[in-house]
Amino acid sequence: MATVPCTFPQTVPLDGFDITFVSVVYNLDGTSTWIYTISNINQNTDLSDWLLQLCFDLGDPLVSCSIFPIFGSETCFTQLNDPNICTDSDPNDPCGGQSLSGIKFDNLALGPGQAQTYTFTLNQPFAQELTCFGIKFGNTVRCGLICGPSPECNLVPGRGIIL
Repeated sequence: MATVPCTFPQTVPLDGFDITFVSVVYNLDGTSTWIYTISNINQNTDLSDWLLQLCFDLGDPLVSCSIFPIFGSETCFTQLNDPNICTDSDPNDPCGGQSLSGIKFDNLALGPGQAQTYTFTLNQPFAQELTCFGIKFGNTVRCGLICGPSPECNLVPGRGIIL
């Protein structure tokens, strides 16, 4: 994907959920902290997990992650080639039916009228670019594009240390 200007906040509505890129902070230690919110506006089926594509060319980029509020046994971790997200042949999938690797927020129970904030810190000052994401609710998977950390490992010049 090409580098494009991304601004925040940016909200992407998808099947009754609003996925919002809230902000990114480029930290003095060369890391970057990203914040997203997902709101279940009117989907009767709870959101169970979502994944945001990340670049792994420089190693595992995840330093830390958190979810607020906690409704159950939510977890977050990096996932390589998730077989359950964005791998179907949906012609409307802007991610091209590819298996995504990225940060996965799992075991969610985001019901109607609820919202959660997802924060994570990466080990590099990744540039803001359009990146793929996938959400899963029940047996349904939907994919989209949102501003996020560069899936091609592009960094913000002068903002960090390459390891």
